[in-house]
Amino acid sequence: MQKIGKKNYYISFSPFRVGHSTEPWFIGILVPQDVILQKANTLVLISIFVGLIGFLLIGLIVWYVSKHITTPLVQTTQILNNLSKGVVNKSVHVRVRANDEIAEMANALETLMVFVKKQCPVCQ
Repeated sequence: MQKIGKKNYYISFSPFRVGHSTEPWFIGILVPQDVILQKANTLVLISIFVGLIGFLLIGLIVWYVSKHITTPLVQTTQILNNLSKGVVNKSVHVRVRANDEIAEMANALETLMVFVKKQCPVCQ
């Protein structure tokens, strides 16, 4: 790289022979560094943009999945805390839209609440 004025240039020389000359001639190429790096800089900016979009999408997916898991757990905890205080509210239900361990836990809690309500008519 050679700096000429305020710009950097890539300079390359290559020897060649002309006719029957004993001395080689040289051809030189002078290319501004900006031209060489233009496509690379564009690709870097595109990569950064795609990476940021990817992180945003991954963040949204993680948030959705964690919300989907924690909401039934928080509801179950609240119901169990109320049960420990003797408060049985039949109208409270844990909303689970999956068919996994959390759904099994919610169903077991619903069954427990029905059983406790039958066994303890004075519980509210």
